[in-house]
Amino acid sequence: MTTNDYPSAALRNEISGVARFRAIVGPDGRVSDCEVIETSGSNVLDAATCRLIVRRARFNPALDEGGNPTSGYYTTNVRWMIPLDLPPEPGTSTQSYVVGPDGTLSNCRVKETDGVESSGTSACPAEIMDGSFKDSAGKPVSRRVLVKYQVTLANAPTGTDARPPAPRTWRGTNTLSIAGTRVTEVIVETDGKVSDCRIVKLTGPIAAQVELGTNDCPKRYERGYAAANGELVPTLVRMTETTVIAPVDKRR
Repeated sequence: MTTNDYPSAALRNEISGVARFRAIVGPDGRVSDCEVIETSGSNVLDAATCRLIVRRARFNPALDEGGNPTSGYYTTNVRWMIPLDLPPEPGTSTQSYVVGPDGTLSNCRVKETDGVESSGTSACPAEIMDGSFKDSAGKPVSRRVLVKYQVTLANAPTGTDARPPAPRTWRGTNTLSIAGTRVTEVIVETDGKVSDCRIVKLTGPIAAQVELGTNDCPKRYERGYAAANGELVPTLVRMTETTVIAPVDKRR
């Protein structure tokens, strides 16, 4: 299991816990059944635990007295912990990927400011999107998504310049991208806590579907920012995200 497997509902409500389960393993080494024997305290996390174990776990089966494969069981824990992201680094990067008619992702590429390209799910959105792009007739089609990110850092406002926090709004990680530009300002405290986050500018089609002032940031990052002298300082992070959606070039 990875952080990508964390159930959206549990992330949204910041629910964590430890689920202890017993898996019934068949002679073929596959899990035929799974039961949570000590709850994590969340039905959502318990259900995700067994669903993923049944789908993915493979074992060397138990052996009977004659040395032949037989049914057995396996018991252990899964600890669900809210993942903490690293704070955004200043600079620019460009990400591109293709969303297929069934919502699956492919051809993910990320180019950093130094021109080095990398690919893989760690830099990509969720493996399957919640829906797909459609043509003018309503038929699902493939589309290439190109997203340019720019991050700048500045001293966080203090005193009378400080803003009251905006209410948090959940944005799922597997929702389809919307063309346009959004600018988000985030105040990150020295311990990584996000004391304020809000969308301050919207242009293009996204402006008709997203509200200004929306706070869809995590509550905290893994750490804060340090000044040139190494001292941790409250920091204003300005993130500009420009998304372009285009037909897939069959020649590429």
